[in-house]
This record gives sequence, structure tokens and C-alpha cells, in this order.
Amino acid sequence: LVLAIIQFWSHSTANQAIAEMLNCKVFVSKDKKRILDCLESEEILQIIEINDPVLSPLHVLPMNKLNIEVLRHYLSKFSSQYTSLLAFKPTGWTYANNKSNLTSIKPQVYGPISIYGVPYSEHCSYSELKEFVQFLHPAKVVSTVGGYKARSNAETHCYQWIKECCNSSVEKKPVQITLDSFFGNK
Repeated sequence: LVLAIIQFWSHSTANQAIAEMLNCKVFVSKDKKRILDCLESEEILQIIEINDPVLSPLHVLPMNKLNIEVLRHYLSKFSSQYTSLLAFKPTGWTYANNKSNLTSIKPQVYGPISIYGVPYSEHCSYSELKEFVQFLHPAKVVSTVGGYKARSNAETHCYQWIKECCNSSVEKKPVQITLDSFFGNK
């Protein structure tokens, strides 16, 4: 049997579709259930299980829990019921230039644990963002997502895209002081 793990409910449409396809409820923690109660969505609340994680093969975990160390421990808690774990980690940045479609996405496999990075964004895909940046050809790019390292990585991608399409001399420059810089998280 396979225990399926998906990222928390910001991707509720996908979670609901998976639950319907598997004909099961979705296990979430009591804390996450309280958050979902605020949505006042009867449709969502009907497919949630909070009392016993063994009652559902579909569990929702926060994004920061979707790494091999945490997932190994998580699977071990259910070793009497499940032999493997399949995790889906939605991220718009999984979709790289060499990925032409979903069939080209391969999982990271660690023994009985497979983690699929699924291209997904509530805003735009990697390729859509690239096309947009290349169309605009901005002089400055200010990323607002993630910590310093993630923002820097995103900005580097954007400047590479600009250079790629436009033979531009635009250089990456720090354009925004953030709280991270005050705490030494550069």
C-alpha cells in the first residue's frame, strides 16, 4: 500500500481532485483543520479526516515537511500499514527549461519514498514567468518570495532570461533592502 502526501491546502483544488479519484478522505492535523474551518466550505470540510491518520491513505503536510528526512520518519510511523510513500511537492520552479511536458518530470526516489516536484503555481508557471520577463525586458527585478537566497536565485534566473533573449547588458543589482539583511540572513 502507498501513503500519498501532498502539500497543505493552498492547492485545495488539486487535493480535492486526488481525494475524489482515490475515493477517500484527506487526513490533516487538528491545527490545519481549524484553518480550514475559517473557509466555511462544506465541500472541503466533508472530505477531511482529523481523528485517525490510518483511516486515509492521503495525508496533507506543510511544504517544509516534504523532504526525505521528515518523510522517512513519517513513513516509519505507519510501517505496519504502508510499504511506500509517494509525495507531491507543488512548485512553479520545478519546471525548468528542459521540461517540455509533465511526462518529462521524474521523481526523486529514496528507497520506498518517491517525491515528485509538480509544476504548479497559483500565479504563473516557470515558462510563463520566463516569457513575461523576456517580453518586458525590465531594468530591475525585485523578487518578493522566499528568504534572501530564494529571492537572489529568482532574480538571477530573471536576469539570465533577459540576457538570453535580448543580448542585454542588464546586470543583477540589489534593489531592495529586506528584513533579512538586518538579521544577517544574506
